[in-house]
Amino acid sequence: MSRSFFILMGYLALTALVILTTVALVAYGQGFSYDVAHNRLVHNGLVIISTQPSGAIVKVESKSGTKKTPYHATFEAGDYRFHVAKAGFESWSKVLHVIASQVTLAEYIVLLPKDRPQTIIDRRVQITNETISRDHRHMAYLVPGTGGGLYTLDLSNTSNRPVRLYQPTAATAEIPAEVLTNLSWSDDASHLLLGSTLAAVHTVRLVTASDGIQINLTDKYHFDFTSLVFSGRDWRQLYWISPDGIRRLDATAQTVTGILADKASQFIIAGDRILYVQTSDLGESLGSLDNRDHKQTIVQALVKSPSYDIKYESYQGQDLLAIVPAANGIGTLYTNIFSLDISSKAVATNVAHIIFSTDSHLATFYSSNQIFSYDLEQSGLLSRSVSAHVSYGSGAEISQLSYYDGYHLLTNQNGRLHFMEYDGQNDIDLGPVATGTIPYRVADQRAIIETLMTSQNSALNIISFK
Repeated sequence: MSRSFFILMGYLALTALVILTTVALVAYGQGFSYDVAHNRLVHNGLVIISTQPSGAIVKVESKSGTKKTPYHATFEAGDYRFHVAKAGFESWSKVLHVIASQVTLAEYIVLLPKDRPQTIIDRRVQITNETISRDHRHMAYLVPGTGGGLYTLDLSNTSNRPVRLYQPTAATAEIPAEVLTNLSWSDDASHLLLGSTLAAVHTVRLVTASDGIQINLTDKYHFDFTSLVFSGRDWRQLYWISPDGIRRLDATAQTVTGILADKASQFIIAGDRILYVQTSDLGESLGSLDNRDHKQTIVQALVKSPSYDIKYESYQGQDLLAIVPAANGIGTLYTNIFSLDISSKAVATNVAHIIFSTDSHLATFYSSNQIFSYDLEQSGLLSRSVSAHVSYGSGAEISQLSYYDGYHLLTNQNGRLHFMEYDGQNDIDLGPVATGTIPYRVADQRAIIETLMTSQNSALNIISFK
């Protein structure tokens, strides 16, 4: 045969090899591999596991393992139970669903140390109305009785001592002692609103967090400020519901507006807007009031109810709204609420409250004995509803719930503090907590602050995960 023929055949063979190699690489990239032992083509998915701290050993099913986190490996599509363990830490176990040609992530795993030091940072006869600033760096609480008042704590250093910002008026022969009733932080943690009752008169004060300077707003403006709250962006702008409707107080200009929205029964702060429930002859609706006082109807018709739990968050450019009417306990999630493309989805039943995860990708609806968590991230990626549900027995009593991070919940359940994942798995009992109080994470620390109660006193306690 001619030399040109062999050259041609060589080019063809090389071309075929390139094509086969390309196909093999594409197939491998799509999760395909060849199982030589069983003489078959396998469609795999990738599993990635990360932990805090890293260096934990990963085992699959009952097989022994030596690989440590951060971990990644391919598996044939299906369900597998993964076990993660590290000396000195609580173990972790969960069934992960592996999907062919997709990545299954478990990068949220927090391994709690078995040795968890606890530090009492304040002890009083009684502590009430504990609240944490939006940045989770400052705590405020009320102490009734002798030595009582409004106290704050800087949580950046557990050696910091409590600071009393306000001391209530003591009793006299003519009037009883002033009773502190409620408080709240401004978003920037610069100011507090303090409510109290003295001689049957409810008073609201604006208190500067840095030095305790206070202004008696009730005496200054002569309004019933019982429902007064800070706006989301500027502590100087405060809103409340007067008998005629929603009004705004400008603490800098020292002015009060006229009625901004009438027939309002309740409202929440939503960024630089106000969302309010309005009652008309046609029933209840949900309206929006922006920072220029422009009104917009968000939900034309709400289920008739004596009250609603309403929460707002923003996630990946979407404005989210979650509503639970007390009348029916159905949790509905609304997306893109300020656009013309608003959508709604009923995602939970028999619930009473709502909370969003710290990164807002989970909307969690809960009642005293069950938790529903709707996953906006996975629902968007998979173009279908993805949620988790955990139900407890009739003896359960979830009185409070908060998020530790984007995936972990802190629950006050029957006077015990639980640390768990959003779907109720890997539940760890951290010990007693005062019934009805909210446990909070401490910013920039692997720590939780809680309220303990004994027969003699109350105490603020920090549990460290270091």
